[in-house]
Amino acid sequence: MFPHFEEPQAIHRPELLAGQIAASMRKRILAGDWRPGDRIVESRLAKELGVGQPTIREALVALECVGLVTRLTLKGCIVTDLTPKLASDLLYIRRELEAIAIGLICQLAPDSELAALTAMARDLQAAAIAGDVDQFLKLDLELHQMTWRLSGNAFIPRHLEQATLPLMAFFSVPGPLMLMSADAHLTMALQLEQRNVQAAHEANRALLDELQALLLKA
Repeated sequence: MFPHFEEPQAIHRPELLAGQIAASMRKRILAGDWRPGDRIVESRLAKELGVGQPTIREALVALECVGLVTRLTLKGCIVTDLTPKLASDLLYIRRELEAIAIGLICQLAPDSELAALTAMARDLQAAAIAGDVDQFLKLDLELHQMTWRLSGNAFIPRHLEQATLPLMAFFSVPGPLMLMSADAHLTMALQLEQRNVQAAHEANRALLDELQALLLKA
């Protein structure tokens, strides 16, 4: 049973319908409201939101492109259900691409942008300490997107989004992991601001190693 959407009344412009619905669905997947393997019934969502099924289908295509939903032949869409092996494979890709991104950021990113990244990481830590899951999820995604963009490589944001968003849904956001993730991101942001490549790599590896350890327990 899918939870009730709170956002539909805020959606007005037809050209933004699919994007806003996709953002709302993404939020619920990352928050763990919709669990891996849950079936997404297009007709039910269309009726609930008062939109046509083509609009729902367009939103689902956007989520499929970033790996959050999977379309099964003759069965429609489900929330992507990663096995520990697939999650480990994504962690490997993320580790390699983020290593490249860190090097590029330290070379290319403007000082003002790095300072803004650190400020956002502090806000993320504050949300984690306060236990504000909604704010944490919002800032966590924005922080990742900003970091990827600062690499200056147009392909890195696209591929890291595909590698990272399914992992966010897989691990969800329990309290201890939320705090650990926020601390690691703040440490990495501070090191990026100092253009300390090695220390930024180490902070990022520590976070990914912790996620890998959680996989071994799964």
